[in-house]
Amino acid sequence: MIKLKKTKNILIITIIAFAVIAIDQLSKWLVTISVEYNESYEVIHNFFSITNTHNYGAAWSMFWEKQIPIVIISVIALIFILFLMFREKKLTALKNIYYGLLTGGIIGNLIDRLVLGYVIDFLDFTFFGYEYPIFNISDVFIIVSILLICIECFIPKKYKVKDVNNEEVEVLDLDE
Repeated sequence: MIKLKKTKNILIITIIAFAVIAIDQLSKWLVTISVEYNESYEVIHNFFSITNTHNYGAAWSMFWEKQIPIVIISVIALIFILFLMFREKKLTALKNIYYGLLTGGIIGNLIDRLVLGYVIDFLDFTFFGYEYPIFNISDVFIIVSILLICIECFIPKKYKVKDVNNEEVEVLDLDE
């Protein structure tokens, strides 16, 4: 029964990951055919633009033109995440979501790196005069997954025990 439930959770995580990859790749393709490279289309004046740019580095263009190390780090991160996922004793709905978003986001950017040699970035925001580094949908899903992981750290864990009358009682695990 536990094996079947875990298999169902892995399937949910896989579906979420494939949805993230599809949304990411579709959005990048739409930007590529709609906006010239290094051109920008202003959506909300002085706040949000679609800017077609290529990122030859990692986040915020760190490790510029170091594609092989970035690919290796991405693959190692994916393997580590998959290891953690399969090692989980209980995959909750929240874990299904963040594992799916995280793996899909990493794979979405990895596809660009392997096929194109760079990542297509296009979401361009300006906050109070600060031009935030341009990013893409995969980046959004990766950040959302990390936020969900952080939120989970603050959710109290509950489990059931039997009291002296052999009745189940829900208890908070204060040690976790």
